[in-house]
Order: sequence, then C-alpha cells, then structure tokens
Amino acid sequence: MNAPVRILLVSTPVGALGTGAGGGVELTVQNTAHALSARGHDVTVLAPHGSVAEGVALVTIDGDPPVSADENSWIDLALQAASRA
Repeated sequence: MNAPVRILLVSTPVGALGTGAGGGVELTVQNTAHALSARGHDVTVLAPHGSVAEGVALVTIDGDPPVSADENSWIDLALQAASRA
C-alpha cells in the first residue's frame, strides 16, 4: 500500500452535510470521505455550518446557499432588478 495522503474535500454551500438539503453533492462528499479514510488517508471535509461528517475531520464555514433556480425566485429577482432601473 502507498503512504497515506492528506486530502481536503470541499463541499458546496447548497446544503449542510447530513441534512439532505444538498442531495447528491452531500452524499458524494460523505461517501468519498469515508472511503478514502477507510483506505488509511487523512481526510478533512470543508462544508457549511450545521454539517455532520462522522469519522473524518470537519471544518465548517459560514455562508448562504445560492439563490434557488426555482422559477418564482428568478421572477422575483427580475422584478427587483427592474424596479431599481
């Protein structure tokens, strides 16, 4: 086996790990972190506050999730921008 590697996985601000809000992104980060750790690597995960990542080092940061791609959100943003013009 090769020597252990220090690895940093960076999640997105879509949702905190372990909340279900990020869907596939959070599951991919968690599963990758656990698999690499099980192989003896030193894994740290950087994710939004409120995240949970058992078995690996976790560093959390502040931040707001991006604006939703929800159709109503885009309409609201467009109306706000138009009212400022």
